[in-house]
Amino acid sequence: MEKSVEKKTELEIKAAYAVATKLARKFMKHTHADIYRPHMDLEDFVQDGILAWLEGRPMYYAMLDSYRASSPLSRWDREVLGLVEPTATEFKDNISAEDVLSDIEVKIDSDKIIRRIQSIKDENVRFATLAYLYFGMSLREIGAVLGQSHESVRQNIILPEIKRLREEFNPC
Repeated sequence: MEKSVEKKTELEIKAAYAVATKLARKFMKHTHADIYRPHMDLEDFVQDGILAWLEGRPMYYAMLDSYRASSPLSRWDREVLGLVEPTATEFKDNISAEDVLSDIEVKIDSDKIIRRIQSIKDENVRFATLAYLYFGMSLREIGAVLGQSHESVRQNIILPEIKRLREEFNPC
């Protein structure tokens, strides 16, 4: 039985590549670069993230799974040397994109919002806004990628940008 896949626009694909690249850089920096020379390069992780996105799975977990599947850590490395493979913990946030945008999501075209978000000059703000609103990443995940606390991401990046989007796209 063939799985139906909705057609993605070029703009959505570019946004997904931007998020996947940022996640892959952060993933490579904090998972295994200190222990030994990386056995997978950045583009491997980006492609795994994009494939997961197309299949409707979280990008970060797909990168983690591909790393674990091809990890050069042997039983000796894990048990005797004490080296560990990276793990992920899921956090729940009190705020969700559905709550914040529930009153405007029906009234406007998402393509206009994506273009507006991609026009943001600051790369971190652009990444955080896309990751939160479009790709459904939690504030804690975004904070981990940016090296900030989830509360800082919420107060200094997400809420001000959502306020600007509401003012710009409010049909009233």
